[in-house]
Amino acid sequence: MIKRYIILIISAVLLLGGLYVRWSNLFHVGFYYDTVDYFYRWGNTAREWGFANFWKNYTGEMDYVPGSLYLLTGISFISTYFKNSSPEAFVATLKIVLFIADICLSYVFYVILRLFAKTSKQVALLVASIIFVIPPLWFVSGVIGQIDTLVSLCGIAGIVCFYIADTSILSKRDYRFWALISGILIALSFWLKMLIILIAPAAFVLFITVKNKKVLGYALLSFLITTLLILAIPFQSNPTRVMSTLLVPQTRFNTTTNGASNFWAAIGYFGDSRHVIFQTKSISLRPDNIGLIIYVTTSLLLIALALRSYITSKEKVTISFHNFCWITSVTSFAFFLFMVKVAARYLHITALFIIITMVLTKSSKEKFTLLILTAILEGTYFLNLIGGYTWWKYTQPLWPSLLFQSLHFDVARVCAQINVALFITVLAIGIKHFLQTMQTNR
Repeated sequence: MIKRYIILIISAVLLLGGLYVRWSNLFHVGFYYDTVDYFYRWGNTAREWGFANFWKNYTGEMDYVPGSLYLLTGISFISTYFKNSSPEAFVATLKIVLFIADICLSYVFYVILRLFAKTSKQVALLVASIIFVIPPLWFVSGVIGQIDTLVSLCGIAGIVCFYIADTSILSKRDYRFWALISGILIALSFWLKMLIILIAPAAFVLFITVKNKKVLGYALLSFLITTLLILAIPFQSNPTRVMSTLLVPQTRFNTTTNGASNFWAAIGYFGDSRHVIFQTKSISLRPDNIGLIIYVTTSLLLIALALRSYITSKEKVTISFHNFCWITSVTSFAFFLFMVKVAARYLHITALFIIITMVLTKSSKEKFTLLILTAILEGTYFLNLIGGYTWWKYTQPLWPSLLFQSLHFDVARVCAQINVALFITVLAIGIKHFLQTMQTNR
């Protein structure tokens, strides 16, 4: 009884701390380059011109997918009730929406622990409270005002709904409902920001191994319908502009890193990603194709291990949610580290899925190791985010600049080197996990 009350008190303190850091940064405009120069301008323009006319006539830079414009337009409408939709009112409204998304994400982790880890309510609440105060998560949504946590929320919740439908863990009669919700949420995530595409290797294994094909059918159906609804107005208005918008992230930069503490930052190479850095008579290697080779190789390795585990199992069951998270943790980390043109927030998916992987791990020794690795990763991610924020010389709030200036070393490079070491370790543990799973299945 005493232990339960202690857990509840700690959870309450963590939740209050999470509320405080978000409230104290609510009225800062955050990452001005995005929140005001682009988000505010896009949302206000779409509200004033109309959604269809925005796609027909807007000629400024637009590098976010169509779903995000619905969100920003809605936020612009809401913010008109505060100071005539000033930039400050718009960003505050945006941060309130992201604040709600943070709460929902913590609840999703609570559900994951209750359904898949079978933990007590108190332990699930404690973990959910810790999620609420993890620095990179509240910094992204509460300080700089970016939508990555909302994107991740929809994606992770969609995957959880898919597993609820496939395993009938709640009710056998409701699988259609959960499958349809799954497709809708994953589509929303994808069309808010295509970050969730990083689950592709794990999704490929899931599609092959899923036991209840009806669940997959309903999820794909709702995904396609939601996609058509989101894209209908933009494509009808200006299909050329929509396609060019989708391609902007791949065409506007040719650098090895876009502020990410990745492999290229670790070795100090910040040049053109298309420049040949290794050449023989028959081979020419550039950073962009080196990164692609490593990412594809890592993905194929994890896919092969997962499918081998499935083939050797006596009962052909859907890849477990835990193994799905293992594949996503490793492959998304490889994408962040080795692919070019990557921004710091591409690590958001890895930072969340590795936590899920850790809490679902049964081995105490492996769980403790992953806990240490996860804590270090969240730390390097946090410093990477602060480094990018202060590089733009933003002074609201003041503490990120003060913190960054107090670190008397090359933060970006050191964090990048630590990330490379973390990846090698996580990859090794992941391979060991799947090999042990194969032995257990025989």
